[in-house]
Amino acid sequence: MAGKNTCWPYGSTTALREDVLRVLGVMKVATGEQVQALTRPHLTYHHRRDPGWRTKPHRNAALDLALHGLTVSEGSTREGRKLWGLTIAGLQAAAQVLQRPLHEMGSTARGAATHGAAHASRLGGCIPSNAA
Repeated sequence: MAGKNTCWPYGSTTALREDVLRVLGVMKVATGEQVQALTRPHLTYHHRRDPGWRTKPHRNAALDLALHGLTVSEGSTREGRKLWGLTIAGLQAAAQVLQRPLHEMGSTARGAATHGAAHASRLGGCIPSNAA
């Protein structure tokens, strides 16, 4: 693929990476579907039949951030959706994007998916979307 960015090989944009950092900075763990539903809910109506197309840009942004040590896969939900969390460096980056002092950001959610991410799944049910 000619012209592929070597810094962001999954092709994410700054806006999409900031979406991921904002959501993870607040929720601590989230799936690509949850990030999309919170930041770009209008996409739910454009890709109803194939949710993979709807969430791929945010999933790719999380992958790009992972290559730079800002996000980490926390496992999967019981439904098999990949959960993303922040590293310490990611928490600092999220604080900058959210324009919050680092001491107000809380901590990372290490081990959130150890038992199937029940909390993240329940929290996802609070997000108004047709994404699930």
